[in-house]
Amino acid sequence: MIEGSHCRSCKRTFVPKRDRCPICHQESTSIQIPAFGRVLSHTTLLVPPDGVSGPLNILLVQLKGVKIISYAASPGAMKTGRYVIIEEKEGFNYARAAKLSEIIRRLPRYWR
Repeated sequence: MIEGSHCRSCKRTFVPKRDRCPICHQESTSIQIPAFGRVLSHTTLLVPPDGVSGPLNILLVQLKGVKIISYAASPGAMKTGRYVIIEEKEGFNYARAAKLSEIIRRLPRYWR
């Protein structure tokens, strides 16, 4: 699970967790978002910022109700449409390709 926040006023969800909504500035509540999603897009930075070894693989991942930016933990995660599991390490999100058993376990019951 990934810790995020939800604004009751404007109904938006954010990751990472915030005390106040960045849109309407009302108080937000803490929520847990499933760390299972699908890759919407990806890119590779061949010349990453100083202090970071390259190449750097970056993904846009759709989780339940929110999109996040993540680093690819494995080359298998670098495919649009691929199901991934998000793991947090040292304050950064890393996506790894989901195994078939993990995908089946998370599908709605009517698909099983």
